[in-house]
Amino acid sequence: MALQGHKALVKVAGTPITTTAEPTTTSDDKNYQITNTAKQIIAYTSTPIVYDDGVLTTEAYTVNKVDGLVTFATVDAIRGPITFDYSYVPMNQAAEAHEFSYTANAELLDKTPFLSEWLVKEQGLKSGSGSISDFDVIDNYFADSLVAGTVVVIELYPASTINPIRAFGVLATTEIAAAVAGIQDTSVSFETSEAFKIN
Repeated sequence: MALQGHKALVKVAGTPITTTAEPTTTSDDKNYQITNTAKQIIAYTSTPIVYDDGVLTTEAYTVNKVDGLVTFATVDAIRGPITFDYSYVPMNQAAEAHEFSYTANAELLDKTPFLSEWLVKEQGLKSGSGSISDFDVIDNYFADSLVAGTVVVIELYPASTINPIRAFGVLATTEIAAAVAGIQDTSVSFETSEAFKIN
């Protein structure tokens, strides 16, 4: 079923908030995600501390900050509760946003051997880019972030309130347009920095 554009939401990150002993949930004893969905986006500058049953873990793991997910190197069903100390960013709806676009990209690397009849490609580095337009009133969030070089978090909801596209992004441009017969409009373009999530 086709979706109407007016059902989309655009959210941007607020000020980071510190939390401790934040619980996680797992279904496979390897990947543990922060249970509280409102606290799942770990601040870009935050270094999470991971505990196993209240004790600092010594296991090897990786953290996906955009999803609030820690992945251990091995499956272990006897781990205790996994908790995080970290800073998360609350997400707020971008006021008056009326248009967005998003493109996911992957570099295709050529690995064609001699005498091959067909090109052989392998997927390489991934990236994303997009733009947001909103009716500009007094909010300088995007312009300030661009000038400061701040890494922002952007959530796009093409399916209303579920399954967001979520990314850490660096703003590339910001443009303000005004006309006598129209409302002042701000448009920004961004490119992803590190992980992004598409459900």
